[in-house]
Amino acid sequence: MKKIYFLIAMVTAMMMASCTIEQDDLFSDSSANRADNAIAADIQVLTSAANGWLMQYFPDSQQSYGGYNTIVRFKTDGKVEIMGEVYGDTTYVSLYSVTQSAGIVLTFDTFNPEFHAFSDPSAPIGGSEGTGWDGDFDFSILKATPEEVVLKGKKTGNKIIMTPMPTNDWEAYINSIGDVEAGMSAKKYGLHIGGEEIIAMKSDRTLIMDYEEDGEEVEVIASYIITPQGYKFYEPITIKGETIEGFNYVEGADVFPASNNSSITLNVIYPTVAEIFVENYWFVSLSSMGEFAAPYWTAVKEQIMPSLGEQLQYFIFGAAIPSWAANYGSYWGASFNSSGYAGVLGFSYQIMGDDEIALGYNSKGNKGDGDWYVKNGYYHYFVVPFGCTTKAAQQVRVFKITADDPKEPSMIVLTDENDPTNVITLYASYISDPLNK
Repeated sequence: MKKIYFLIAMVTAMMMASCTIEQDDLFSDSSANRADNAIAADIQVLTSAANGWLMQYFPDSQQSYGGYNTIVRFKTDGKVEIMGEVYGDTTYVSLYSVTQSAGIVLTFDTFNPEFHAFSDPSAPIGGSEGTGWDGDFDFSILKATPEEVVLKGKKTGNKIIMTPMPTNDWEAYINSIGDVEAGMSAKKYGLHIGGEEIIAMKSDRTLIMDYEEDGEEVEVIASYIITPQGYKFYEPITIKGETIEGFNYVEGADVFPASNNSSITLNVIYPTVAEIFVENYWFVSLSSMGEFAAPYWTAVKEQIMPSLGEQLQYFIFGAAIPSWAANYGSYWGASFNSSGYAGVLGFSYQIMGDDEIALGYNSKGNKGDGDWYVKNGYYHYFVVPFGCTTKAAQQVRVFKITADDPKEPSMIVLTDENDPTNVITLYASYISDPLNK
């Protein structure tokens, strides 16, 4: 029995000695030296791409805004050159570092307008004041090879892929992305899958699809980045038992096949001309007015503006001007600027059909200096032709809408169904000094 105990003790001692030797061999170098070597290896990979890296960058932990192509070239002197889709044809230079912090971390250290647009608290491209698009600028390096660098956002946890840029002509690449975006862009699509059509609405660079399956309402949100080949999803989605990785661009087409299954397609659904009218804003001028409307606008030009001592800089009809949203919120109506004094004359609308709409002045929607100019400047003359008012009565006008292009009109024409002399032309392009145009 004692011999057995002795043998067990000997074996145990030998195993412990063996383990000790292996541990000494494995960790013979200091942790600091190992970290320095790992950092040096990652920097060597980052700086090795002659044309730079194409980064598929997704801000926000929910990828709510979609992905954006950002081209980065890391230099051995700690500088990084960056071009992307936010500012397009400009290359910005800033600093980067690679450090040890619970793993190897890549940090974009100093402010870069292109890269930090996604995290800038002033929200230069939208998002929330104080956080912007809540993007990352610190990334854990998960993998670094000459073929691919995989990063993970320290804040969002988003997986970011970098691959070597295929060309040194960065601007041409960014422009090609813009061409694909323009060719595939729509506010509404029909996803054709398994003999069914599911409506897909676009918001920023996400597709939102609501449908019913097994008696339950299902919502799928697919965040995508635009590539020269089309839409590429942040991660594959599953709908009706089918997996979809993205959709391929087909030049000049309105139907785009799924990149991994051509039997599934994303079909553009064009809005009606009435929807186009109410979802955009349009510029008008005195020369835009027909026989009925022209005398009202002429009276403003010849009598009202001289008495005010002001000049009408622009007059815009329709949806809210995006840059005014911070002051006025959402609104719909006539936006104007008179020698620097700005306001909104509120309108209500009701879409009566694909090419028919009812308009009526709604003073409760007035914003800024709108009320003052109606009460003191006789600005109601401007909007009488659209569906308004003498001061004593309110009127609703029903218009037939036509456009010069059913997909992307540069011009919309409203024709009063009760008065064919009341014809108003509205333009997508900016018109300044509208009383003299």
